[in-house]
Amino acid sequence: MTRYRSTELTEGLKYEHRILAVNARGISKPSLPSKPAVAADPIDPPGCPQNPRITETTKSSVSLAWSPPDDEGDAKVDGYLIEMQKAGTVAWLKCNTTPSLICEYTLSNMPQGDQFKFRVLACNAGGCGEAAEVPGTVSVTEMSEPPDYELELKYKDVYVVRHGGVVRLSLPVKGKPPPNCSWSKDGAVVSNRAMVAHTEDTSELVIKGAERTDSGVYELLLQNKVGKKKAQIKVNVIGRPGAAEGPLTYEEIQANSVKLSWGVPGDNGGAEILGYIVERGEVCRNAWYIVDGRVTDTQLVVKGLKEGTEYHFKVTAENT
Repeated sequence: MTRYRSTELTEGLKYEHRILAVNARGISKPSLPSKPAVAADPIDPPGCPQNPRITETTKSSVSLAWSPPDDEGDAKVDGYLIEMQKAGTVAWLKCNTTPSLICEYTLSNMPQGDQFKFRVLACNAGGCGEAAEVPGTVSVTEMSEPPDYELELKYKDVYVVRHGGVVRLSLPVKGKPPPNCSWSKDGAVVSNRAMVAHTEDTSELVIKGAERTDSGVYELLLQNKVGKKKAQIKVNVIGRPGAAEGPLTYEEIQANSVKLSWGVPGDNGGAEILGYIVERGEVCRNAWYIVDGRVTDTQLVVKGLKEGTEYHFKVTAENT
């Protein structure tokens, strides 16, 4: 027979083998030695890599990424091989002779405009496993991607800023080619106090010393040759409420009490009105005293007044 199992080897040692033919006249010269082989139990190769994909293409390069195989086989994965097939051909060509140690690889100096298929193989001490093919055919051209953005949680409802604070709207943006970015407020141009800056992956609007008039809906428009997208952020600058609406009216005037009534402020300061502080002062004195520090209605009966004495009253609104 032309095959033979070599036995009684020592595990871990490296062996070479050679063959000599024998007939009735004698023994032939030995064959060339085999490649060295280590005596060890067979090792199953790993499974195929997961989710092979193209991450970027340019006019001369293609970048791939993938995830490790679910099954590593009998030994740890020690690298990955990438192969490509030009459209219209059947041969798969190796892209790297040294296995990639990470789950990504970039091929450079690729012919512009040509189309290829790609596949990735995971390797271990037992060899390379089944190939995972990147879906579809890839053209070596500048990648196009419509604009998109990421909105932080603090911007998704209402972005609240204290009066005098800083309005800072910063959004990570993406798209290929990088999108043009433009900000607007309530459908019009933003305040001339706003500072706007754009980078390839971020657009930011900053207003220092925020005022109540800076409240509103800010819109970021992203545009490139592939498409456009809008991001909206509602901003509320909160401050002290305006004065209670007057005039302050007096009703049910009696010897020791009077009923005061007033209107709600025209500007609540951007926050809910918690109540009102009512103060009184005698006309002949330059001092004010708090009658009630948390009135939730827009009227109050003030008691404990001195008969025949003239009084001033004032009402101050309070918010959160």
